[in-house]
Amino acid sequence: KAASLDPRNIEYWETLAKNETEANRFVDAQKAWGGAERAAASPEEREKIRQLRVDLQGQRADYEAAERRKKAEEEARDLERVKNESHAAIHAAEAKANQELNPNGASAPKAVEWWSGPEAGAKVEGTVQRFDCVGRQAKLVVLGGDGKSVTLLVRDPSQITLSGGGELTLACGAQKTPRKALVLYNPKPEKRLGTSGEVVSIEFR
Repeated sequence: KAASLDPRNIEYWETLAKNETEANRFVDAQKAWGGAERAAASPEEREKIRQLRVDLQGQRADYEAAERRKKAEEEARDLERVKNESHAAIHAAEAKANQELNPNGASAPKAVEWWSGPEAGAKVEGTVQRFDCVGRQAKLVVLGGDGKSVTLLVRDPSQITLSGGGELTLACGAQKTPRKALVLYNPKPEKRLGTSGEVVSIEFR
C-alpha cells in the first residue's frame, strides 16, 4: 500500500519485494522489484535491482523444484501405506481362513486307511506351491515334474485325505516351504475357477 501511495519511493518497493519473497509469492515479488527498478535514481541502482530480479528467478525455480520433490515423496509414502494395508488385509484373511480350517490349532489326524470314496482318475506328482483358500473351498497349485503347474479344486478341505511324512496340514497362501507330494484327483475342469480337477488325496513325500 505504501509503495502504491508513493511509487517513487524505492525503499518501499524493496521492502515489499523482500516480504513477498519470504512468503514465496514470487510473482508479486517480481512486480515489486519492477516497481523498485522504475523508482531507481541512477543506472547503477537499476542494474543492481535488475540483478536481484534475475536472482529471484533462480530462487523461484529452486522453490518449485523442492515443492515437486515434496509432492512426489508424499505420493510415494501414500502408495507404500496403501500397499502395506493391502498386505496386512491379505495376511489377516489368510490367518482367519487357517483358524477356520484348524480351529484348535491341531494337525489333521493321520489317515489309517486309504481313501474309500470315489477313486481318482488322475494324479500329479510334484511340489505343492500354493493352497489358496476361497471361502469354504480352496485351490491347490502343484508344480509337476515336467515344469508345468496344475491348479486343482479342493471342494471341501475336511473331506480330502492327507498322508505321508511331516506335518499333515496346509496353510492358506503361498507355502513357505514347498513340499513334494503325490496328488490324486478327478479330472473335472472348472473354467470359472481355472481348475483342472477335484483333489481326492494328498500324500506328502
